Parts: sequence; structure tokens; C-alpha cells
Amino acid sequence: MKLLGESVQDAADDVVNHLQEDGGIGGVIALDKKGNIAFAINCSGMYRGLIKDDGIPLTAIFKEDILD
Repeated sequence: MKLLGESVQDAADDVVNHLQEDGGIGGVIALDKKGNIAFAINCSGMYRGLIKDDGIPLTAIFKEDILD
């Protein structure tokens, strides 16, 4: 992120894209120093979750699930 000036989401996406190029499947949960969170996956599902400022926990499993 620091080297390329990327956002945490762009950096997570790049990692997962490189993983896929090498034949791997999986995902990344990333957090930057400002507390911005990013989820990037290249498989059908990965358990993930977060708690936003309002204190409400959000969870997702499938790639299509959006955590808003």
C-alpha cells in the first residue's frame, strides 16, 4: 500500500489476483492504520465479519455477500 499508494481495498484485491494467477484460491481480510477494512476473495465463500461504529456486527460467507 505504502509503496504503490494504493487503498487497502486495492492492495487486498492485488494480493488475491496474484494468488489466483499462481493457481491459488482464498482470500484476504485487511485493515489499514485508519481502520479501513477490506475483504477480497477469489473463491465462492469465506467467513468474514466486522463491527462498524454503530456497534452492529455484520457477517458474510459467500462472495456475493456485501458487508454494508
